[in-house]
Amino acid sequence: MVRWSMMSESESLAEADSAIRQHSSVRPEASQDHVPPLARLALVVMAFASVGVALLPLYVKPGVAPGSVPASDFSAERAMSSVQAIAGAPHPIASAEHDAAVDYLLGQLRQLGLAPELQEDTGVRYDTDLDPSQVSAAHLQNIVARLPGTNSTGTVMLYGHYGSVPTSNNAADGAAGVAAVLETVRAIRNGPGLRNDVLVVLADGDETPALGPIMFRTHPAAKDITVGIALEALAPTGATALAYAGQGTPDAPTSFTSPDNGSWLRQALQVMPHRFTTLALNDLQLASPELSIATKDAAAGGIGFLFLGGGAPYHTLRDAPAHLDPARLQAYGDNTLALARHFGNAALDRQDPSPEVVAFTVLPDIVLSYRAVWGSILALLLVGLFAVVAIAGFRRKRLRAWGVVVGFAISVVSVPIAMVVNVAAWLLVVAINPAYRAPMARGYYGASWNLLFLTCLTLATVSTLYVLARRFLPPARSDLSVATGAVLLPLLVAVLTAQVMPAAAYVFTWPTLVAILVLGWTVLRPGMAYRPWLHLAGLAAVLITTSVAALSLVYIVYSVFAAPGSARQSPLYPVLGLVVVAVLAGVLVPCLHFLASRRRWIVPVALLALAAVFLGAQLVASRFNAERPRPNFIQYSLNADTGQATWLSAGNRPDAWTRQFFPGDYRRETSAFSPGYYFEQQLEIITAPAPTVPLAEPKLAVLEKRQQGDELSLRLRLSSSRGAPYAHLDLQLPGELLAAAVNGVSVNTTQIPPNRRQRFTLLYFGLPARGAEISMTLRGTGTITGRLVDYSNDLPRIRGLTVQPRPPDFIPAPYDFRDPTAVSRSVQL
Repeated sequence: MVRWSMMSESESLAEADSAIRQHSSVRPEASQDHVPPLARLALVVMAFASVGVALLPLYVKPGVAPGSVPASDFSAERAMSSVQAIAGAPHPIASAEHDAAVDYLLGQLRQLGLAPELQEDTGVRYDTDLDPSQVSAAHLQNIVARLPGTNSTGTVMLYGHYGSVPTSNNAADGAAGVAAVLETVRAIRNGPGLRNDVLVVLADGDETPALGPIMFRTHPAAKDITVGIALEALAPTGATALAYAGQGTPDAPTSFTSPDNGSWLRQALQVMPHRFTTLALNDLQLASPELSIATKDAAAGGIGFLFLGGGAPYHTLRDAPAHLDPARLQAYGDNTLALARHFGNAALDRQDPSPEVVAFTVLPDIVLSYRAVWGSILALLLVGLFAVVAIAGFRRKRLRAWGVVVGFAISVVSVPIAMVVNVAAWLLVVAINPAYRAPMARGYYGASWNLLFLTCLTLATVSTLYVLARRFLPPARSDLSVATGAVLLPLLVAVLTAQVMPAAAYVFTWPTLVAILVLGWTVLRPGMAYRPWLHLAGLAAVLITTSVAALSLVYIVYSVFAAPGSARQSPLYPVLGLVVVAVLAGVLVPCLHFLASRRRWIVPVALLALAAVFLGAQLVASRFNAERPRPNFIQYSLNADTGQATWLSAGNRPDAWTRQFFPGDYRRETSAFSPGYYFEQQLEIITAPAPTVPLAEPKLAVLEKRQQGDELSLRLRLSSSRGAPYAHLDLQLPGELLAAAVNGVSVNTTQIPPNRRQRFTLLYFGLPARGAEISMTLRGTGTITGRLVDYSNDLPRIRGLTVQPRPPDFIPAPYDFRDPTAVSRSVQL
């Protein structure tokens, strides 16, 4: 530092340029030995600022329009009254609260001058999202109403779902979208009439899983849809995002929409007042069932919105009207109304599907979009620019071949190493934090802090590898060469994703582009590029671009794959989003050199210290209390074959509330006790004997049994003598299942893999008093065996036991049922 102060700036730059040119005794890092401390501090500040800029669109929200605004405007205050009416309490299928919600919605639509129709039938789905998969069925009530246009050229669908799971009010995950649809229709009715028809679809059974949307496909109006607008949510707070856009594909074997969204998406981005997009979900195939029903069978266009936020309230009592952010509901409604009016007056009969458009948010309400083909062109441009920089660097003797190779090799090996470190860190978090062992649904308390912890740990791991390589490998001491090699991995990933996942390719394309431009500047004009403050400006550009492009996607992927269900299957799932961070770390290597040219351990040590701070914040933020209640679960199980009853609770020990059911000894086991969302996942439980209560067993009656050659045909009636609303049937078949139907609705057995066709598993929601009829045809002879269980929410009355209510810091765990009573029996046909 003293030497620097005695040199003129021109002399130091000349020396740096001369040093870089000397191939045999080069010290490429010499030009950064004398970076002023203030410049390094400025880069640290820029790093934090770039994260803030990237996250800003997640937190900017509109003001809430009061109920006094004109009826032709959207008012979140008015819409909140509908949320409270629908989601004042849990309202699962077959409950009195569910019937009240249906009556309320029918009444509201009639008040708006519509003639609603109740589509009441059985929804059936072979759920390929589960592994192993099962058939789900439910008795459902979809509500459909049409608002005729003045001179219709097509139909605009407004879709929401109103149902709930037994453990949640589903205020955001359902009721908010329905309320937004109702308030949108009110605004349309009180404004200028629309040219095109508007079809209102308020679906039942979205949580069962997605049976309402699938049943709607059988409605005649489903074929009329030209474009659909679907409203969904994961949490009561967070950003209101345009998350899906696509084109229906009637002949496709799956429910996913095609990416031919250009026409619909381009118009949507033009008219939406609140622009926030996460369209990388399109190519990740995290498909919205609502968008699928809006588009698939009618080959229609679809736009899907999503509330994005922490998933801890998902399917719990915390997803209640009191926790719903009205500002997010306002953004939801403003966008829906704008799109409904735009498409409601457009010439829909002249809308042609156009190739996919890539779109991502840069700043609040500012979205960059371009055709996906430009993503491929940008990828080729990246390759060309990198080649130019590399050739120029080698010709001017500013790059060393082995230095480039080492930089690339480190960037490649750092990804799996970072993932191993992250998996170990995740297991550590689970071990030391009881909140991460609690039965949650889609997220944990303090999840954002944990993501920051893992992000810093990933960057610390990568930077450590570069520091170690520089210490032990002479070629790694050429900073410019190593930085050039490091950018090769994100470059290759950008080229690959441009071909196979164009909606997500921007995450790698734009940071890599800026990084290559800065490297080219350094190679071609080192005298200027290595001036500390100019160099800082280039690195700041890389930091901002990387943060803006990547952080939203990392957050979303983490939120999806760190869900407790997937985390229990494999500790790799929670860290999948960090792969993006590990890959893009290659473009940040020059920042490492800038921050610590001599004491290079400063950067990984500082990142580890920051990771420790975030880990501590996560431990505090996830602590259970009345604001973050601990979910727990108790089940009363009666085996009708043996007459024995047991208590079952999730976890490895009783807590302060479940202890009343386990006053003495208990056994620790693993069991797949939850047949829906966690079908056949082995979970930790405790069990103990329970008093026996005489409860009627479920029934499976054979209505018809016919054997013709090696084909066996069966008609069965499944019912619950005690009126339980749910039943789970699991049959082992003596041969291959050929066909099946529930209440006459066919099961698509072609979707069942051949190695799973010796088993028929059905989960039925809303079991009618008369029961449900099951028919099946299989190839084979012999006895069919299995097990039948029926479930009812809440525990039976047990003489001498008064169940104490949960304290405020406990809530029912988001499993398929709420503290259920389960009666099981064996089956032999």
